[in-house]
Amino acid sequence: MSLVRDLSWLTGLVYGDGYIDDRHLEVYNSSPSILTKCVKSMKRMGVETHKIKIDIFSENGNRNKWAKILQVPALNISLRKNTSPWKENYEKVRVRVSSKEKANLIKHVFEGIEHSKMIGKKGFVGGLFDAEGSVDMKSRIEFKQVYDKHGERIVRIVHKILSKDLNIICTSPKTKHDAEKIDIYFYVKDLEKFKSKIGFVDTCKKGKLLVVIKSYRTDTVPNEEDVMKVLRFRPSTFFELMSCIKAPYHRISRPLLKLREAGQVRAERRGRQILYSAVKL
Repeated sequence: MSLVRDLSWLTGLVYGDGYIDDRHLEVYNSSPSILTKCVKSMKRMGVETHKIKIDIFSENGNRNKWAKILQVPALNISLRKNTSPWKENYEKVRVRVSSKEKANLIKHVFEGIEHSKMIGKKGFVGGLFDAEGSVDMKSRIEFKQVYDKHGERIVRIVHKILSKDLNIICTSPKTKHDAEKIDIYFYVKDLEKFKSKIGFVDTCKKGKLLVVIKSYRTDTVPNEEDVMKVLRFRPSTFFELMSCIKAPYHRISRPLLKLREAGQVRAERRGRQILYSAVKL
């Protein structure tokens, strides 16, 4: 793989959901596939293995397991207390490097990304998507950052690369509020073109994207019994319902709502997801 693409991908990962200052690089994630590529990319940019430090935010974490996955010595790995509200579902991992030279290199790549070759632009978008992008059940991909000077710049750079350079249909960047902060975001509407143009690593997002694309190609119109057949077999997330029934969000949501109103289906939050299950009468 091109070193330019590797460095650009790592830059997107760091700026998407990591930390960088004059001497430090940090990446936070839970995906073994993303973390493995992160470590490989750091090695490709010249970071020596003994300088790559790993923090597992789980006091019961398995050092040897992560040492094997990430191809680093177990001595490089520390176990730390997990304070995340999602700790029952996700094992948070931090990859960190202390190097003024490497931090400056990643900053340099970011500052020049708008004028880099297309392979670099695509790599940056892929890294940012792996870090903080999401696949929406309603057939959209969302890019989002906290609305400040830094976050707005990142969102507008990615929006320009996708909509102008790659001619992928996107909504205009907008802001939205929640109880604690303001975000700036936009949606990618042409999922198939995004999938064909942007290389990314997250296996979970790849699966969701494939489910959404396939479901919107079908003419299936499910009824309540179609939904119940799946939920009697096993509790499912909405993405799992879409995968099993092979129908898009808007065609499943109506019969699912009727079943919930009738008390035949219940919904429970499990970590970041909602799990639907059949009520035993």
